[in-house]
Amino acid sequence: MSNDTIALSSSEAARELRISVHTLMRWTAEGKIPHICLGGRKHLYSRRAIEALVSGSNQPTITPTGTT
Repeated sequence: MSNDTIALSSSEAARELRISVHTLMRWTAEGKIPHICLGGRKHLYSRRAIEALVSGSNQPTITPTGTT
């Protein structure tokens, strides 16, 4: 990621993660990727968060819910 953009669009984030926009939207809806919602279906993703996912793994960290 060579450019200085702070936020990425859905298509840019999906391209960097090498996943489909559909998968990115699903992960977003499931709360697996931090994002900013600009209303409707427009989302922005932090370049830093996407870079962290790319450098670690291509899968977001999944935290189990409802476990004791």
